[in-house]
Amino acid sequence: MRKLALALITLLPSYALAQPAKGSGAPATPPANPKAPPPPKVEAPKPPAEVGETVGMFKGNWNFNVTITGTNVPGMDKPFKGKMAMPCKVIAGGTAVACDAKLKSPMGPFDGHFVIAWDPFSKAVHFMGITNNNEVHDHNCGQWDHGMAGKSGLTCAPLKGGMGPTGEEVTEDVMFSFHKDGKELTFTSTSKMKNGATLTFEGAGKK
Repeated sequence: MRKLALALITLLPSYALAQPAKGSGAPATPPANPKAPPPPKVEAPKPPAEVGETVGMFKGNWNFNVTITGTNVPGMDKPFKGKMAMPCKVIAGGTAVACDAKLKSPMGPFDGHFVIAWDPFSKAVHFMGITNNNEVHDHNCGQWDHGMAGKSGLTCAPLKGGMGPTGEEVTEDVMFSFHKDGKELTFTSTSKMKNGATLTFEGAGKK
């Protein structure tokens, strides 16, 4: 009993020192894990309006009446007229459109895949095409030209690229014109070869 009393007397000063002073307002024990305030919410910048405009114009299932004419092009002694379907679907989280086009012509079957998008870096619409004629083209089509009400257009810069399995050099000019609030589209593609031959591909369609 004497030992227990001595132990209690020894511990009392330590306990007293551990207690907060009266009237200090300090809590008996600080919170173990104080909760930090949530970080401020940072909203991602909105994409330029041209991104949605480009997607909205090109998306849809297009059906074209096409005309192909050639000068000094084998198999193109006279203009060819035909029909071409080109479904265009939205891709890349709503920032671009991918299209597939197929056509039977006097020069053989045409099979092309196209990706169209507005590039916030270059501030331009890009029309990128890969075809079974070994074309790998990235057309810089600049900014939208809205012109008159209900009509919008794109005039792509002349592109120097290749065509055919040997990569023959061509210069291609491409133009697009949308009518009736984007429900109708006409396009023209003119390719000029180094040997003087010219191939013009035109289409008019609806979605």
